[in-house]
Amino acid sequence: MLRLYYGPNACSLASHIAIEESGLAFERTAISIFDGEQKSPVYLARVPTGKVPALEIDGHVLTENVAIQAYVAAAAPSARLMPDDPLSAAVALSRLAWFSNSVHISFRHMMRPMVLTSEETAHAGIAARGKEDFLDNLRRIEAMLEDGPWLMGDQFTLCDGYAMVFFNWASFAGLDLSSLPALRRYAARMIERPAVARVLTIEGSLDRIADSVR
Repeated sequence: MLRLYYGPNACSLASHIAIEESGLAFERTAISIFDGEQKSPVYLARVPTGKVPALEIDGHVLTENVAIQAYVAAAAPSARLMPDDPLSAAVALSRLAWFSNSVHISFRHMMRPMVLTSEETAHAGIAARGKEDFLDNLRRIEAMLEDGPWLMGDQFTLCDGYAMVFFNWASFAGLDLSSLPALRRYAARMIERPAVARVLTIEGSLDRIADSVR
């Protein structure tokens, strides 16, 4: 049995979309990270890293979006969540890694500069640079959609679920995305997918995202 632990509107949205798209049978447990539930003794006993997402696979706990998404794609090959040819699959994996270690981090710097330093006088500068980097990263994602409709061309892949994390966060932060029309059209296509719409409804963000792409 698979069980996904996710935080509504956290980066775990990437894994949540992947497993919903896969068609695999699974159960889901919401962890309120804003209330610190991920640091509770009960959760830490199951997921020692105290992070989301986490995927429990017959008692084994797998963490990190890229690893969970890779497992889901391999466990449900008929869903075709990764490209078939080796080079395209490697490009997709490269983008997933970039999402995890660069795009995610730029948003965190924008929203939580205190993670880098406790020196309050530095927070405004870190946040400003984080916003600049995050918007630049969104522009790079926009460029990836030139061969669309999806990030890897005609095939919907894990990359699309992960990129939706950043559109969701940009919407939540109230960023002006009017200069990124391809990204907005992409988000509109995403919420038309039944699996994506189900996940966003469960996480409570579908209406907000729908408003942002109108």
